[in-house]
Amino acid sequence: MSERVKSKLKNLEGKINKYKLSKQRKISEIDFQDILTNKIGVKKGDNLFIHSSFDLLNTEMTPSEVINMLLETVGPTGSVTMPTFQRAKSVDWMQDLKPFNYRRTPSGMGILSERLRRRKTAVRSMHPTKSVACVGNLPLTVFSMHQHSVRGFDKHSPFYNLLEHDVKIVGLGAPMSYLSMVHIIEDIDPDKFPFSVYTDDIFEKSCIDESGEPIVVKAMVHNMELLVRADPEKFVKKYLNKEHYNCFKNGITPFWIVDGNNLYQELLRQRDLGNTIYD
Repeated sequence: MSERVKSKLKNLEGKINKYKLSKQRKISEIDFQDILTNKIGVKKGDNLFIHSSFDLLNTEMTPSEVINMLLETVGPTGSVTMPTFQRAKSVDWMQDLKPFNYRRTPSGMGILSERLRRRKTAVRSMHPTKSVACVGNLPLTVFSMHQHSVRGFDKHSPFYNLLEHDVKIVGLGAPMSYLSMVHIIEDIDPDKFPFSVYTDDIFEKSCIDESGEPIVVKAMVHNMELLVRADPEKFVKKYLNKEHYNCFKNGITPFWIVDGNNLYQELLRQRDLGNTIYD
């Protein structure tokens, strides 16, 4: 299927979803709190990694109100982390002469992640293609080494480091196909993975760090012809015990939660058996 056809199908799907959402009752503040605490199971002290689509969330709340409720729900001992990747293709962004700026480069992952990134107390990982932003009670060491990740999900990355803090991965309006932590298994020990998921090139990107100093970060980019075959949801439902994940819909709005450590352990087991998210 050509990129042009895929783009047309995606636009059509967006129009259909927009129509369906217009017929669906909007999620109120009370509804959203009930979904978070009673259906997803978020509680005080949780460390959440959230994938989101504010449009599909279809709520009466503003983006800032959604972020406020998330932070209030996890409380001062918890945290909320979101991806702040770029919307552009990684290969195009890495070749773009415009630098990645820790403080100024916006998130391409939707308005909720951008609102979180802009919080005064937010920290961001220093990576041109796979950065994340976080507000909450996590040590800076979770994020501080990401600029050393040639592969964005390796042992220097927040994705891997969050496993030490019992991360729960949550979807709010975003389908489980967005579940990015499945890529840890490809990067922590690439020689043990059955095949490479990256192109051969290592790119260098000019970046501006938190203090305004210029640095150069090296990074590889995913092979998109391979990446489109990834099916995290199929993997989760096939291999993970049901007590370690939950997914449901409110109308057409998807919600889900996956236990990060159990997902990682299953990814390890299945890798050694020759099974991946690309099967």
